[in-house]
Amino acid sequence: SDPTGAYNLYAFPIDYNEFNDYPKFGIWPDGYYMTADRNKIFPGLGNFALVFEREKMLNNQPAQYFVFKLDNNGKPILQIDLTTRTRKLDDPRLLALNPYDSSLWVAGERFLLHLDAQGKLLQAWEASDEIQAISLDMDESLWLLSHSELLHLSAQNTVLQRLDLKQLLKEPEFLALDNLGALLWIAGKQDII
Repeated sequence: SDPTGAYNLYAFPIDYNEFNDYPKFGIWPDGYYMTADRNKIFPGLGNFALVFEREKMLNNQPAQYFVFKLDNNGKPILQIDLTTRTRKLDDPRLLALNPYDSSLWVAGERFLLHLDAQGKLLQAWEASDEIQAISLDMDESLWLLSHSELLHLSAQNTVLQRLDLKQLLKEPEFLALDNLGALLWIAGKQDII
């Protein structure tokens, strides 16, 4: 590959309340890994462990990352058993973390959960069909892409916008949100809108 060629730039907010100090990176076939101290000035908080979606980043696609906060013994600070939240969450596979309040959006095939930082269920939502992608906006609202529609949900889980995609795009699969340029891209098997 050409080192003078084009590059992809990604920015991932880790935590707005804690300082990710002394980051260390590892490159593996299944992801980019990072560890960091949660706060070097006030020791005893533990570490961050993160993984970034390497394959998507290499292919210039929207990528997610997953953050784990660990105590000084290497144990997770918070573990959430999603089966106790609702029986409807069939296959948890999509995550969106709100860095402002550490709440978490978890999507399964048709169901979406919004959990607070302690894992308490704030809201459950059922989509009209299979959820393809979710993306958090800078105003803490959430964009949800299904096979037939695009939903824009407020942080309080009310529908702000609903767009029927049946006539616009065949088989939508991917969602990319440009918060700085206020653009939203949706890609299907053959088209991008």
